[in-house]
Amino acid sequence: KTGTIILFLGLLLNPIRFIVVNYPYQYTFFNVLVGGTKGAYGNYELDYYFTSYKKAYEYIDSYDPQASIVAANFIIPEYYKGKNYKPALIDYYNRSASDWNYAVVCNTFLSPNSLKSGLWPPKNTIYKEEVDGVPIMAILNREENIDFKGVENLTAGNYSESVEMLSQALELDENNESILMNLARAYFLNDQTDRALTAIDRLLILYPNHEWAIDLKGEINMKSGKQSEAITLFKTNIENNYKFFHSYVNLAEAFIENGQPDEAVSYLKACLRVNPFYEPAYKVYGRLLIDQGEVELGEKMLQFSIEGTSKYGNR
Repeated sequence: KTGTIILFLGLLLNPIRFIVVNYPYQYTFFNVLVGGTKGAYGNYELDYYFTSYKKAYEYIDSYDPQASIVAANFIIPEYYKGKNYKPALIDYYNRSASDWNYAVVCNTFLSPNSLKSGLWPPKNTIYKEEVDGVPIMAILNREENIDFKGVENLTAGNYSESVEMLSQALELDENNESILMNLARAYFLNDQTDRALTAIDRLLILYPNHEWAIDLKGEINMKSGKQSEAITLFKTNIENNYKFFHSYVNLAEAFIENGQPDEAVSYLKACLRVNPFYEPAYKVYGRLLIDQGEVELGEKMLQFSIEGTSKYGNR
């Protein structure tokens, strides 16, 4: 009995230490079978309740009381009450597309590659919260918003200006995947294909499975008449993430150009089974049906892409 009690108490020492040292993040505990918190990092979610956000906003209040836009990859309205700054929800991997001064980013929703490779927290981190030596939250400071201006120009169709601004932004933060992706798009739309491919390849070294980079590389191959290479890239994206709908549509387009309409239909149907309200799929499917002589059904497909109503209901 004594031995059993001693063993039981001994097994409690590590959890008790963790609770005391890492309060209020005690729920992020992982046992030694997965290597503790460090072993779980990048394999399991840690701060899934976003508890660290409380400390983040307290830090911003003291660091810059005049902050105007504070973004986050998850919005908790309670933490914005009584503040002067505006909240903004961002996609961390396309953070250049949003206007913000500071961004609070929890490692929840981030890819394992970002965490395990050390790419997160990024270069412009001014504060990070850690649990047993691993970061669970970071505050980013955007001193220059030239990347945002570059994306604005990209959206407006000013591709040369976008290339210039995003190139400058990349010099300030060379591993910023958001800048690299938008710069690749700007190069592509500015008919600088070789430079677009260079930016994509650089991005894929950092993020080997970056879906938008692989998808854009496929589009570049399509434009160059390399349909087989494009098809392989789009299929790779779908295999890695069956919910990456953009590649389904591009894959269908590639099959159509390659004279394989039945394959195109197969992937369009697969896309709509997963997401019955994905408008681009209806547009391509509708045009294909009309070209094949099924005008009535094709027009129904196109009409849904405009009105958003089909047999699946309203989007």
